[in-house]
Amino acid sequence: MKDFLKKLKERLENRPAPPFEEADWLALERRLDAASQTKKRPAAAWFFLPLFLASLGGNVFLFQKLKNPAAKTASADLSASHDTIYIYTSRIEQRTDTIFKTRVVQQPVFLSQNFAAADLKTDSFSFQKNQNAAAADLKTGGFSFQKNQNTAATDLKTDKIDFEKIPTLPLAPLILDDFPKISGTATPPYHFKKRRSFQQTVYAFRPKSVRFGAAGGWTIPISSGVENRNGYSLGGEMQVGFSPSLRFWADANYFQWQFVADRMDETLGIPKVAPPSDDFQFKKADAVQPSLHFSMGLEYVFRAEKSFRPFLGIGLGAAKRFSYNVDYEFLDPATGIEWNFDQTVGSPATLSNFFVGRAGAVRSLPRGWEISARFDFRQPLGGGQIPAVFGVQTGVFKKF
Repeated sequence: MKDFLKKLKERLENRPAPPFEEADWLALERRLDAASQTKKRPAAAWFFLPLFLASLGGNVFLFQKLKNPAAKTASADLSASHDTIYIYTSRIEQRTDTIFKTRVVQQPVFLSQNFAAADLKTDSFSFQKNQNAAAADLKTGGFSFQKNQNTAATDLKTDKIDFEKIPTLPLAPLILDDFPKISGTATPPYHFKKRRSFQQTVYAFRPKSVRFGAAGGWTIPISSGVENRNGYSLGGEMQVGFSPSLRFWADANYFQWQFVADRMDETLGIPKVAPPSDDFQFKKADAVQPSLHFSMGLEYVFRAEKSFRPFLGIGLGAAKRFSYNVDYEFLDPATGIEWNFDQTVGSPATLSNFFVGRAGAVRSLPRGWEISARFDFRQPLGGGQIPAVFGVQTGVFKKF
């Protein structure tokens, strides 16, 4: 490798000079001479320069003229690109005034003969003179509208109204006491009540709001013959608002309560069983009953425009009871011996119907949320297989 680099260095140092080419040097000199010489402007450029300056000045002048609105309107005929039509409308206002004048004519009172004579000499106004003038006007037709028109035209021309020139009639004063009095009692207007059609009535009760929520709380059986009661409930509910105050509700709740019964009764869910012998008497039965309830009804909301709104509701429902265990306890009074045994009670094939009554209040929250608290009462119908139940529930709802 070292020998190779050494030989390469020697060859580069000892390489021969390139041969001299005279033609190349001559060509290079010609190109340098041509580049150093200044190019002369053609004569045509001096001919077009005045035309270019004249055109530029004309464009600037025309641009300044077109900036003026009057110049733009004047140039519309030449360019035919924009026409402006000005329409002037005039309005003539006429006003007519009608002036009425009434003179109350009565018999003059002559204080003295001299005063009356002076009135007659000076052509003063008198009742006899007015009667004669009126009679003359009626006979000759002198009292006409033509005289009134001429007087009005003269007043309009001179822009002066002289009440003395307006002709009058010899009218007697009007006594309003002779006219019958009009009663001041006004007749009340009659309002026509338009009857709604069936379609309008149905449309008024269309659903206007929907609420979904969940509720839960404490519940106990309250039928007679039970004690040591305890339980809870949990479920969901839907509400449909037909108006701000009227709502339809439907819910599904899971109930589980525990109680001690002092009798065997099918309505309590404690079926009757036979004791081990006739010496034993029934003492008590302990049961934990789970069930699923479906109910629906209507509720009315008071103070619907307020944030805190009480309500009342009623409805009907059905309960499905699940299987559970019953712990029976019997006692022999003679010996004091107790006998206990468990029995499983299966789920019945039929549902138990019940009545629902509810009362409570709703509180509005921001963004359509609501909280509610209510008392709930459920009474079985037709000898159902569940006891009467009372509970307190709280829930959260979302309005859509």
